[in-house]
This record gives sequence, C-alpha cells and structure tokens, in this order.
Amino acid sequence: ADVKEGRLSIPAPLATRNDPGPAAAQRPEAEADGDWRQIIESMGLSGLMKELAGHCVLKQRDENRLHLVLSPAQEHLFNSTQKERMQDAVRKHFGGDVRLVITVEEPEAETPAQQRDREQRERLAAARESMENDPNVKEMIDAFDATLDKDSVQIQS
Repeated sequence: ADVKEGRLSIPAPLATRNDPGPAAAQRPEAEADGDWRQIIESMGLSGLMKELAGHCVLKQRDENRLHLVLSPAQEHLFNSTQKERMQDAVRKHFGGDVRLVITVEEPEAETPAQQRDREQRERLAAARESMENDPNVKEMIDAFDATLDKDSVQIQS
C-alpha cells in the first residue's frame, strides 16, 4: 500500500472464488485506488449506513477483508445491527468472501464526512470573499453606508 496526499492507495483485490456480481466488474478506477468516498457512493448506501460509512476511513483492503477505522467521537453510530447491515452491503459490493472489520480509533486521514465539511467551509469562505470583493456590493455599501452581514452569506447547493 502506498500513501499519497493523505490517501491510502491499495491495489485492486485479487479474484475470489465467489462471483462478485456485475457491480464489482464495473467499479470505477477510484475504487481500485482505495478512494473510500467514491466506494461509499458506488455502494448506494443511505441513511444511517451512509452516515456511519462517511465517518470511517479505509485503513486496508485486500481480497478477503475490508478494514475501516471509526473515530471514537462517532462511536455512537456503531452497533451490532449497523455492523451486520454494513457487512451485507460490503459483501454485496465486493463479493461474498469479504469480511468487514471496523475498529474504533483515531483515523490517520480525513474521513469523507470531514472532507465534505471542509469543502463546504471552503466554498462558504470563497462566497464571502466574492461578496466582499464584488464591485456592485461595494458600490451599494458606499451608497447606503451599509455593512455586509457575512453570516447571511450562504452557498447554493
């Protein structure tokens, strides 16, 4: 495994005895590189399962095992029912022989949920800066002796 730019790069799994199904045959290249965020999206998870997966970091993946790390701060999302449901989703996606291991420890990399939060903060900061530097906004501020309420700036989804 190689670590590049804070991401764990793991080779694609070797073929297993069980047929992993058509979904596995058409996985994007990002999955072969260990992009957990992309894997979550391609697994089609929703609700609490997606929330749990988004707070995990892919530590290791091989032909028989998928090892995720869950932050202790998010341990409340994890219980035996969720682990069973996640195990079923992993087997459906990667093939029947893949075993899911989730350990609760501080992740060494940013989780997909943390990535999304950071990206949203960055977009909001850029939107605020754009408003502050907009000549039309500056003109309105000068004309009406106004102020820009930075907390009112929102990004559109």
